[in-house]
Amino acid sequence: MPSFEVVGYPIAEVSEDGSIVITKHESLGGMVSVDTVREQLLYEMGQPKNYITPDVIADFSSIRLEAAGENRVRVFGIKGATPTDLLKVSIAYEDGFKSEGSIIISGPDAREKAEKFAEIFWSRVGTDFEDYLTEYVGLNACHRHLAPFPESNEVLLRFAVRDHDRSKFERFRRKLPALILSGPPAVAVTGGAPQVRNVVSYWPALVPQEISRWEVTVFEGEKSLFHETGGWPETGGIPIPADTPDPADSNLTFSSETKRLPLKAIALGRSGDKGDMSNIGIIARSELAYHFIGTLLTAERVKKIFRELVKGKVERYPVPNLLAWNFLLNEALGGGGTLSLRIDAQGKTLAHALIAQEFDIPVDVLNSVEK
Repeated sequence: MPSFEVVGYPIAEVSEDGSIVITKHESLGGMVSVDTVREQLLYEMGQPKNYITPDVIADFSSIRLEAAGENRVRVFGIKGATPTDLLKVSIAYEDGFKSEGSIIISGPDAREKAEKFAEIFWSRVGTDFEDYLTEYVGLNACHRHLAPFPESNEVLLRFAVRDHDRSKFERFRRKLPALILSGPPAVAVTGGAPQVRNVVSYWPALVPQEISRWEVTVFEGEKSLFHETGGWPETGGIPIPADTPDPADSNLTFSSETKRLPLKAIALGRSGDKGDMSNIGIIARSELAYHFIGTLLTAERVKKIFRELVKGKVERYPVPNLLAWNFLLNEALGGGGTLSLRIDAQGKTLAHALIAQEFDIPVDVLNSVEK
């Protein structure tokens, strides 16, 4: 990446045939390449063939990319389907309370001190909350057991609780400042008693489009010049297209000689959230790497890798036109959004946790990747 200074938004030059060129201002930092566009296309993707919007169901498996000059990428061949006869309604509702607080534990033996602090804290406060959490920020708050455990000189020890009974929060608020005064030494204070906040949860729902009407009125002063009402155009409720079958690459063979390396040696990664679901896009750096990753990262293996975080099932979808695999991790974000107690409530760091894992990678796959 040449520079992250003064990074602007990308520009889409849209042609009449539906093709697009993604570019940027020459004077600004950042970079536009086939890889950066592939990463963005995989960001927060669900089922590749069924990217549903109010206007169209986009088929991401049809997208083609090609370099079209410096910081220019042509996007073409995109297909889609008529939208469904349903509209999405995003509903917010009050859903209890939550609170979080933290202290900084310094070295030496910062990790052991932080673990002892957590043990003391929960023994005093109790764990009869609907949900409670301890995170060791600076050690493994985002990646949990996937992170290595080197000695850290300092740890931000973070506690969080959630419940519908507000009365429970008083002991949580009082015990954290008390812990600083009656625990091990070398602690830095990050604030006073934690605040209790309302939780506003998110609930997406689908409704028939005929119940939604639009109304437009144009005024000049208090005088109405134009007034019209209407509804959505009929779509016929065309079924959502079937998704791309997950191919089996059992007939492929790879070199028996391997090297133990992080997955990032042959892949890129991008992750995001959809409610309590995290999406991880793994993008191969070569076609051979794409096929190898298909044999390496099954849905079951990804579920096992993220076993501490993922409570639901893991779904895998191939995106061969982008040399990518899309993984949907259900019930992976502790409720997601405002409900979650985690510091990474939107799964933004999970792709990097996955590509940091080490695997035995065949040398022919490694050689296929451009250096």
